[in-house]
Amino acid sequence: MISEIMELLWGGEFSCQIGKTHVKWALRLGIDKEVADFINKLIDTPEEVLRNDPTELGKLYRKDPESVKNILVSHDWGRKGKVRLDILKKYCYIRFGKKGVMAAELHHILDYIAYVRDPKYLAHMIISSLKFHATSGKSLMERIILIREYYHSKEYREQLRKLTNELVNLDYKSYREIIEKLIRNKAEE
Repeated sequence: MISEIMELLWGGEFSCQIGKTHVKWALRLGIDKEVADFINKLIDTPEEVLRNDPTELGKLYRKDPESVKNILVSHDWGRKGKVRLDILKKYCYIRFGKKGVMAAELHHILDYIAYVRDPKYLAHMIISSLKFHATSGKSLMERIILIREYYHSKEYREQLRKLTNELVNLDYKSYREIIEKLIRNKAEE
């Protein structure tokens, strides 16, 4: 499966509509089109999906559904922390069982692949990871604050520009190796 997904990186499919790619790969994994479409909408435009069905999500955590929506649910909400991912997976499991969870995981993996194909985003990920590891020993909140402040600095903008240019100027094979390593690491998480 990983090797097939890796071919997406080099086959140009992501220059097309990403939604079609999500459904195509869901079908290959035996996930019904209706499930894939629902999960894609749930992740990309949750307000539309949950507007008519907010109580199911609310029941999961015995909270006011509107509060849960306002605090936890937004575009790509499953990638914004473990709590949000857990809520998304539970919701998908309750609605569609294992296939729903598979569709949500697949959605995020395919989005991740699309993002890392962008050299500027890839440079941002590398810099963020280095900065995060450089702040070890501090509390998570301190680390987040330091990294957010760094994003607004001239030093960050310059580092991002330089690394993006380096990535753009890499030969095809080297760039592909970097991305493949990132995808494999993400898949193992």
